[in-house]
Amino acid sequence: MPASIYENRLTEAHTIFEAAHKRWSLFGNVRLLAAIVMAIALWQVWSNSGPTGIILLVVGVVSFITLAILQRRARVARDAAETLVIVNERAIDRLALNWDELPEPPDADIDRTHPYAYDLNIVGWGSVAQRIGTPATRHGWDALYASLLEESDPATIPARQIAIRELAAKLELRQQAESVGSVDDEIPDATPLLEWAKEVSLLSSWLRLLAFVGPALVLLTIVLTVLGMTPWIVILLPIALNTLIFTFFGGRIADAAHAIAPLREAVQTYQRITALISYDSPTSPLLRGLDNELGGAMTALASLHRVINCAIPRGSMLYFPLQMATLWDIHLVHALESWRHEHGSQLDGWLRAMGEWEALAALSVLTHDHPEWGTPAVDNTIDGLEAVALAHPLLPTNIAVTNDIAITPTGSFLFVTGSNMSGKSTLLRAIGVNVVLAQAGAAVCAQALTIPPLRVSSCMRVEDSLAHGVSFFMAELHRLKAVVDRVRSTDDRISLYLLDEILQGTNTAERQIASREVLAQLGRQRAIGAISSHDLELISGTNLEEHAILVHFAEQFQRVDGMPEMGFDYILRTGIATSSNAIRLMELLGFDIHE
Repeated sequence: MPASIYENRLTEAHTIFEAAHKRWSLFGNVRLLAAIVMAIALWQVWSNSGPTGIILLVVGVVSFITLAILQRRARVARDAAETLVIVNERAIDRLALNWDELPEPPDADIDRTHPYAYDLNIVGWGSVAQRIGTPATRHGWDALYASLLEESDPATIPARQIAIRELAAKLELRQQAESVGSVDDEIPDATPLLEWAKEVSLLSSWLRLLAFVGPALVLLTIVLTVLGMTPWIVILLPIALNTLIFTFFGGRIADAAHAIAPLREAVQTYQRITALISYDSPTSPLLRGLDNELGGAMTALASLHRVINCAIPRGSMLYFPLQMATLWDIHLVHALESWRHEHGSQLDGWLRAMGEWEALAALSVLTHDHPEWGTPAVDNTIDGLEAVALAHPLLPTNIAVTNDIAITPTGSFLFVTGSNMSGKSTLLRAIGVNVVLAQAGAAVCAQALTIPPLRVSSCMRVEDSLAHGVSFFMAELHRLKAVVDRVRSTDDRISLYLLDEILQGTNTAERQIASREVLAQLGRQRAIGAISSHDLELISGTNLEEHAILVHFAEQFQRVDGMPEMGFDYILRTGIATSSNAIRLMELLGFDIHE
């Protein structure tokens, strides 16, 4: 079971962390002893106590350096284990849908007018994105959002399904890639790096020449001075030359050198993820293609990271001496520009391929965590939706109730009635979310789901706006108009519209007229849909009846210890609802009802 797999990996990561932390502490304590030995040895050397002090000093220095290396390795192992602890804790929370324990996904950069993102809980808190939120980079999140919020090419879905199934089986690889990212919920922004990759060269050829001549003269004068061929004062001449060069050109060069320094962590993240992808041996065509696109990225990004690591902070005591002796920043900028000249044009493609891999890995979480979920069929030869044992993907497995659904042929719609809290809205969202997942190539919360390529639109969660002077009713009209316009614009694919209790802000007579007109306009398009309503007479006696698939939910009342209680089984039944519960709900809450 996935839960036990995560629990075992969490326990293992805790064990590794504790062992590495103990090693780190031990090496630190022994380093302190080595430092004491070095101090004693220095005192003995100073006291001219013979070779004993020199031997102790050598032993102390070698021991101190060795222990520093060992302690650093222990720290790296400890930090890696700590991130894996966090990764597996989050995996457990995702599986259990503990939303408050999970970081909220980054902004999807869309507004409330998106056709379905907010209605179906695709983004934001308690969303699909939060459920599978494993990307460590902004490119990964952008690719994931694109797969969930934009129409995909139906021809690519089978290849995505194969790739997602392959990644689902590679839990270690996926978690290593996730752990590479920051565990403090900060996603590195690649925009400054991509902008830098497009900049023109700053250094002229003669300045690059001076950058080599100046330090060479410093080295030459030092050698000549050591050999006794020139006085020490001569060293000041090349240093003065370097100082002049740095004074006249150092500002622009220093700005260029240190503008990229803050991107060190981002570059390291990209390098590590591309390395993990490169070391893998994928079998699916899509993953092999991404691997090919990333050819050379690991080595090139590692090289860039090494160059950036050579940047000396301006506040360092070594900064100005290094500039005067070696013109360090000019050499650094030269190395950066050489890298940019060779690889700058490839960087955007590398990051996009890496992001696409991260998105596929995120979608594979559902396949791994729910092996009982089905692989949908997206077939452009059919004209409707058919689902077996469909449920909402964001409901706990022990709570979700499955139902069989068929909305076919084109022009038909599911007309869902039932009392309050019976499951109407949840059913509409279950249909919509599973369609979105299916078209992203992911597993769906159903035993089977067959759909044509669909363009999803919804009107389920409308908000008024005091700031913009828009009432709830007007906001809903705008939303319905957007749905109708989107359905009308359908060209090569069928539309799926989801309407939940529409036009509640007006009287019954006008609501029926307006709702019927909306449904009639939608019915004339190449579309299928689902609409929920409390109005049992909404389509009665109209032409809409011949296109409607009538289903309903029912409630059950019983007395427990003499008190009335209401329950729901959330099982979808055919036909119009035969009961309502508004009055009984008021009675349950203590209202005095006088008929």
